[in-house]
Amino acid sequence: MADSDATVPPSNFYGRPPKTPKPGKTPAPGTPHHDRLSSTTPFTSTALENDPVFVQAAVEMKGKFVGPVSPEVFLDRYLPTSAATPAMPQVDYAAFQRVASQSKELEMYEPLITALLPFCQGIELLNTSGVEDPDSGVFSGRRIKPDISCYKNECVPVADSCITQAHLMSTCIEVKNNYEDEPFTLKKNEEFEVDTSSARDTRGQLTVYANAIQALQSRTHTLTIFINKSRCRLMHWSKSCTVVTDAFDYTKENWLATFFWRFSHADDTTRGVDPTFSPYHHGGP
Repeated sequence: MADSDATVPPSNFYGRPPKTPKPGKTPAPGTPHHDRLSSTTPFTSTALENDPVFVQAAVEMKGKFVGPVSPEVFLDRYLPTSAATPAMPQVDYAAFQRVASQSKELEMYEPLITALLPFCQGIELLNTSGVEDPDSGVFSGRRIKPDISCYKNECVPVADSCITQAHLMSTCIEVKNNYEDEPFTLKKNEEFEVDTSSARDTRGQLTVYANAIQALQSRTHTLTIFINKSRCRLMHWSKSCTVVTDAFDYTKENWLATFFWRFSHADDTTRGVDPTFSPYHHGGP
């Protein structure tokens, strides 16, 4: 499927410059302290309040999500194999079923990393769900913390540094555990972008995360993954649109494992790095 011919102005895609967050307000006297997940971890599917930054991002991307395309077509186009690509290991579907069987989103991260480990060569997956990248607020100041971040082995953040660094990420995975957060329809002949506040906010969150990677790196595109319970979608973000696959069941189909196997053996250009740019070193040639 071809990308849309329409081009999104960079000012729309990258948003406004980062803003320094205002200090939190001191709770009013008598306000009880609580540790509800919707307050302590506002990016999870249990958060009840709409995030205005995610709303803004979703509005700016409205009509620019293209799909659904089949996972097979998506992978053959964006992560093609070559004669040098080795045979993929056998998929342990029981390992992926343990991921989808978890009742809480936070409990899905580590089993998912473990299940994907056999398909990750030269790359590493880290649970970054609890750590914001302090330098990633390129869209209205919103700093990101993907549930799982993927780094090349040589780009894994060093010890004692922030483990969430968008300028080093190769890709990321966003996880939900609530079908109400599903951003795209599962039905034929319906508007692809689901028209609910939860779906809209999920699209906005996905946009903000991909935007941070694209804005902080020299890229032609970015590949990301969205998981909701046992469903998975693969996403290709370019400057003009975002191509999205059908939702497939990763506990029964091997497309998610195939994505990471092919991603592991892809070169940087296929992964989205723009080879026409190189870092500027002060005083260098």
